Amino acid sequence: MARTINAPAETTAYTQLRSSSESNQVLTDALSIVENHQPFRADSEVQHLIPDVTAQGRIDGKNVADRVMKLAYADPPYIGQAKRHYRCAEVDHEALIHRLETEFPDGWALSGTTTSLLELLSMCRNSKIRVMAWVKQWVFFKPNIDPAYAWEPVLVWGGRKFGRSVPTVRDWVCASATHGRGTHGAKPRKFCLWLFRVLGLLPTDEFHDLFPGSGAVTDAWEEYKRHDLQWLVETLKYLDSPRRRGHEHSRVAASLPVPMTKRGTKSNNSESGTYRMQKPTTSMNTKIETTNLISLCVDDIEFIKELYPRFREDDAAVERYRAAIDRLPPITVARGRILVDGFHRWQAYRRENVQTVQAEDLGNLSDIEILKEAIRRNACHGRQLETSDKKRNADHLYRVLVGGQDDRYREIAELLSITAETAKKYCEEARRDEKQTQQAKAWDLWLDCCSERDIALKTGVPQQTINGWLTEKRKDSEFGQALESLQHLDIWTFAKTGSESGYFGKMQPQIVENLLWLYTEPGQIIFDAFAGAGTTIEVAKRMGRRVWASDLKPSTPTLPIHEHDITKGWPKAAPTRVDFILLNTPYCQQSKGKHSDTTPDLRTDRDQFMNSWRAIVQTCKSHLANDGCLAFRVNPIQAADDAVDLIVEMWRACVDTGLKTAQRIVVYYQTEHATEEQLEWARRERKLLKVCSDLVIMRPK
Repeated sequence: MARTINAPAETTAYTQLRSSSESNQVLTDALSIVENHQPFRADSEVQHLIPDVTAQGRIDGKNVADRVMKLAYADPPYIGQAKRHYRCAEVDHEALIHRLETEFPDGWALSGTTTSLLELLSMCRNSKIRVMAWVKQWVFFKPNIDPAYAWEPVLVWGGRKFGRSVPTVRDWVCASATHGRGTHGAKPRKFCLWLFRVLGLLPTDEFHDLFPGSGAVTDAWEEYKRHDLQWLVETLKYLDSPRRRGHEHSRVAASLPVPMTKRGTKSNNSESGTYRMQKPTTSMNTKIETTNLISLCVDDIEFIKELYPRFREDDAAVERYRAAIDRLPPITVARGRILVDGFHRWQAYRRENVQTVQAEDLGNLSDIEILKEAIRRNACHGRQLETSDKKRNADHLYRVLVGGQDDRYREIAELLSITAETAKKYCEEARRDEKQTQQAKAWDLWLDCCSERDIALKTGVPQQTINGWLTEKRKDSEFGQALESLQHLDIWTFAKTGSESGYFGKMQPQIVENLLWLYTEPGQIIFDAFAGAGTTIEVAKRMGRRVWASDLKPSTPTLPIHEHDITKGWPKAAPTRVDFILLNTPYCQQSKGKHSDTTPDLRTDRDQFMNSWRAIVQTCKSHLANDGCLAFRVNPIQAADDAVDLIVEMWRACVDTGLKTAQRIVVYYQTEHATEEQLEWARRERKLLKVCSDLVIMRPK
């Protein structure tokens, strides 16, 4: 029985593989394995468990534990990619597949690339391998690669089959790539959940993630284990198509392959809904309108930087929205979760720890439709786009829109709320300055600690040219100019910055400037484990230093802040050796504005904090260059009648790990840095507020 391929992306790739294998017997044999296999059937031991799956983890009245399966997923560095992306030796894929086939007879899955698919298939001894596909919603189009690589094959063997009582899953999934969030090649949450459904995993099964990488698959598995199969099926339905939850949508008719009919659906969480479609139009600039409101978990909202029209967010705007958090209008999303409009409102919700929000869902829009709608809405209401943002978007739109030159100028003008003449001017300036734009992007990627090879791949510029650009830029005299904020004493005092940032514990830029000026050189690598609002990133790049930053919960998706818990060890994606480490510890932030009885129990919290601090210092010291420096900052804490001076304990932990003191600095804060509530408390209780913090710089002994 020949295999039927349903996914369009897989069909195209399959045709190419068949045509290219005619003169290669090995490839022909590999394809024959795929074509002539019989669909996998569960053995007799499992068949009686199939039909009725319940939320309580029982199938046909029997406990799932009666048949615990052992399954695995392998996402190794792809063939030929290990050294480039991970600086490690190539994985022996033949030995890996042999291990999968022998150690995991119940089922397994293996990710690969379209270019290595035939080689992987030729290594498989089993004739029942299924080739499935991860289709990426958004990919970078590189100038020298056409067609673009927009899908990845997933080899699947075995797994549990549930039968018709559980909704059928497709042999392909469409999900956005992570684009640099975490380890290179990290898989998105939707892919992970789809994989669990493909393998028929139940929370009680034994699942092995053979190449954890960023930990995304393991995290998704831990999430699934807290739920059940019914939750997995419903979540996949929600992620794949918001229409199945009964939400009302509207679409641009030109983007639909077939006409949409009016109909209604039912779900557990919604009333019956209708789908409506605007009248057919040949213009892709039709304004998209909808009155559909949905409730959406704040953490489930997906932000794709390439579809966002602003280069950076306005922190002051976020704070203004926080002050009116209960009066904000709904944000706007597409595909049930991708952010279209309302970025600053979304950030305000995150800072206020709001769990769910109201959102206006525009339906299943394409990437270009999302970008156009985001530009249109940001250009005509709320905080207007900056001129620099409009210029950047005009150039991008000119490249992706179709039609004649004048038609594109008119559409750009309407989207950006500018004149057609201005749109033409912006586009011509962008094309004229294209080389400078590429050079700026290459420099920015290098400061983000990307290798020259990676920069060449992301920009489409030859690596030799990238090397020349970077060499010339590093000679720039601006990186050696003295700072206006330069300090000469070991007591630092700075004027108030006037920033409206609401990120508590945000370090003043002048502190970072002076630290980098005194203890680093242009081109050296800075590591910030508590990036917070991203001050270190902005200052380091401005001063020509390379920077790698992380945080337990990154404050903004517009900056390269990697999500990582430094107490768990050194980030795998970070440089293995750095020149300067900055630790702006969050411990003192627990008592923001609360010099009162509400301060946490310091005896318990301090012990926990110090245990974590010792682990952090030990980890950082092992990755610090021999001539590098580690700096940390901490505030004294007021607890009842005692002032807890953590600096001594933290310093002692550093000395115990093999560091010595280079400098101790006192950073002074004026009374204007204290809130009215704090000052009132101090007057009432006759206490002194702490208006300084300690800054300690350590070196390896």
